[in-house]
Amino acid sequence: MNGSMNECDIARYNGTDDILLSAGDTMDMHANGKREWTYGSALAEAEKYTKLKDFRELSSRAYRASCRNGWLKDYSWLEREGCGKWSYDKCYQESTKYAYMPDFRHFSRGAYKKARKMGWLADYKWLIDYSDATSEGHLYWTRERCFIEAKRFTTLRAFREESPAAYQIAARNNWISGYEWIRSERMYYLTFNRCYKAAKKYSSVDDFAAGSPEAYGKAVREKWIKEYEWLSPSI
Repeated sequence: MNGSMNECDIARYNGTDDILLSAGDTMDMHANGKREWTYGSALAEAEKYTKLKDFRELSSRAYRASCRNGWLKDYSWLEREGCGKWSYDKCYQESTKYAYMPDFRHFSRGAYKKARKMGWLADYKWLIDYSDATSEGHLYWTRERCFIEAKRFTTLRAFREESPAAYQIAARNNWISGYEWIRSERMYYLTFNRCYKAAKKYSSVDDFAAGSPEAYGKAVREKWIKEYEWLSPSI
């Protein structure tokens, strides 16, 4: 062993792991023999750094374990730096909004692409992949779940911004028209001409419903939609 190295700097590779483990670290063991970061060992590892970037890059497994378990917020001394919109922890938090991988891929494309590129998708073990399924019935956001989710909001804007996956599914299937408690700031504004102009932006009924649900709902209720002959019918 190199005698010039400080004992606390001595590191070794943990099998095929891609991080260096401090010689003094203590971690629990899985039944399969693999090491697992505990709160104490991850905290001790984080204390070696002053910048979050260094912790993330030099102790990636400890960093990931901290994100997964919500420990990162306890490392208040770590200097946060701008690392783009989709950091590991932001992608992780975004993924927790979903139960199915295709929903994450479709409704949070930026986060999904970054997570796939960086190899983080393997950490989202709760996400179910039904890539071979084609029936919409396999989506997590069923009619009942969308209804329950929508009950959390009083305005359409809040529903759209805070629960985008449920909102888009509900809009696509015209379920929003049944959420009578949700107020739309623009419903009174939707005249025949304005709905007509909104519909002109789309080529299909499905796209119209997803892209302009308020106008679509008003057009359906007022039976104006039958005049939008250029719209291809729902599939």
